[in-house]
Amino acid sequence: SIGDLLNQRYLETSPPASLSTNTNVNKISKKNWNTKTTKESIGGFRWNVIQSIEMGVIRAFFVTPWIHHWYPLMDKLSPGKSMQNVLGRVFIDQSCGTPVTITLVFLSSSVLRLKPFPSFFIHRMKTHFFSTWISGLKFWPFVHSINFSVVPQPHRPLFAHFASVYWNAVLSFHAHSTNSLPVTSTSTSTTSSTGKRYVDIDG
Repeated sequence: SIGDLLNQRYLETSPPASLSTNTNVNKISKKNWNTKTTKESIGGFRWNVIQSIEMGVIRAFFVTPWIHHWYPLMDKLSPGKSMQNVLGRVFIDQSCGTPVTITLVFLSSSVLRLKPFPSFFIHRMKTHFFSTWISGLKFWPFVHSINFSVVPQPHRPLFAHFASVYWNAVLSFHAHSTNSLPVTSTSTSTTSSTGKRYVDIDG
């Protein structure tokens, strides 16, 4: 099924059963296991085709429609070409638009991957939302300062799509991070409504 395909990355990066206990040693072992199974044999990270397809679907059917409605709205909220208006649109986008985009990606990814809902989505938001938002604050203000001041309004979503090559990689990393692994027993875990538990492992 589609869910099985989208979960392929989780199956590939899951550590063996011998690493399932919750100890500091095994946390390190799990982290090393995930690192080894997500890298090429000769340097660099492995390209996950299924994950790329999933992010393409999310971008096309969830993020793009939102952007095409959001950008004209920003122009109405902060109209004009002065630097004050440009910075106003940047502020509005980073304080309102980016959180919505992150939420859309996490939500649609959880649904497409057939994860326990809403427990997995809520857990993902708690563990990765703010770190993803901060990553965006280091990138988008500069990009949108150019986009909102130089690029004509009808072409701004297209400019943002090109700039999103890096941003999509950031979103994909946080949306598919393996630091939420199902375990059978742990003292530092989150229990979902389905009885599954998730332990935080930095990956």
